[in-house]
Amino acid sequence: MVHRGDGVFEAMEIHRGKVYQMTAHMDRLGRSAEMAAIEFPMPESEIRDILLETAAVGQAREAICRVFISRGTGGFSVDPRQCDQSHLYLMITAPEGPAPSHQLRGMRVITTEIPARAEGVAQLKCCNYMPNALMEREAQLAGLDSAIALDANGYLAEGSNKNVAIVTPAGELKTPTFRHALQGTTLRRVMQLAEGLVEEGLLSGVKQTDIPRAEAYGASEIMFVATTLKTLPIIEFDGHPIGGGVPGPVVRRLREMLEQDMRENESLLTPIPYQD
Repeated sequence: MVHRGDGVFEAMEIHRGKVYQMTAHMDRLGRSAEMAAIEFPMPESEIRDILLETAAVGQAREAICRVFISRGTGGFSVDPRQCDQSHLYLMITAPEGPAPSHQLRGMRVITTEIPARAEGVAQLKCCNYMPNALMEREAQLAGLDSAIALDANGYLAEGSNKNVAIVTPAGELKTPTFRHALQGTTLRRVMQLAEGLVEEGLLSGVKQTDIPRAEAYGASEIMFVATTLKTLPIIEFDGHPIGGGVPGPVVRRLREMLEQDMRENESLLTPIPYQD
């Protein structure tokens, strides 16, 4: 009997001793498992308890928690009937924030040759990160920081493990649809928070729509959005300078709002029961 590597997973952030957006992440884990036809090895409530207990024992107060649901042990074939029982794996590691230079100066990215996720499976967050790794390798070989995938129609999809958004010259925040991009938990929260910037007058609107690459070239800001990165400015795309080649005010304000949300929004924070 060997371990079968096919499975699904979620990553969530622990900040100041509390898990941020735990319910949203666990809901997405459940959707991925359903798409992969993998049953949880135990009730979701028990998985939550194990996560919190593990973090408490490890005294994890600033960390990243990854929850994996594997199809389990079985043979070498792809026949799922060889796996009798799914398995739970949980890992808690140190935070993985962006390099300070990327946060201060922004990232330089290219369009990848790796195709975007196929429609219908884009919402399956599985453990196969080979395409994601190849995207990053492609960018590294070009001497750049990361890459963005396009769908078959030439619209922006997503980065290697992060969502993407742009700010138009008219001040509208636009994000790609989720047809060919994972429905990012952090991106969805950013879109909600961005409505506050409309009220402040920093944005004219928030919209999810198809974004042609040519429109992105002319954006006043482009950013990556992800759990481990929060919001990260992109200052160059395929050699085109974005926003004069310096990070803009929207990506900075959204990061500030996310950080405040992680500190103060008790409705999205799950305390870890430390035994001091």
